[in-house]
Amino acid sequence: EGIKRFYLDSLIAFGKRGLACQPAIIGIGLGGTKDACMVLGKRAACLRVVGDENPDPKIAALEREFKELGNSIGMGAMGFVGKSMVIDCHIEVGYCHTGGMQMSVHAFCLSSRRAVARIHADGRVEFRTDPDWFTPYQRRETIDWEDTSWQSHAKSG
Repeated sequence: EGIKRFYLDSLIAFGKRGLACQPAIIGIGLGGTKDACMVLGKRAACLRVVGDENPDPKIAALEREFKELGNSIGMGAMGFVGKSMVIDCHIEVGYCHTGGMQMSVHAFCLSSRRAVARIHADGRVEFRTDPDWFTPYQRRETIDWEDTSWQSHAKSG
């Protein structure tokens, strides 16, 4: 509940104080050290494609819940009343001790645009829709997302 409260407080501050132009893509960094948490949040906001979900089902569900929460605040485009404050919410997670969970919230404004293109020597331009910025590990291609929680092991005996 603490991270949900911090998330909502941050979004309200973004809207009231003009710190982000809505609707925005929200990036959240959870865990890690303070500096790693900030990097995770920035990567989540700026590098992931809209509509992308975290492959960990629990984190993906949290992303959907946070998007809904953000749009339930009552702020819309340009700070007016509405239900479109959040275009998408992305969460990246780092390992940490649960006694000191770090969290960062970043807004990637609607006015921010990006494109990825490769310009060849012969003058051809090749645009890419899904940029390959991450290593295979960061793109989660090498991670098995089966349920490995202690509860599932306890149930199986």
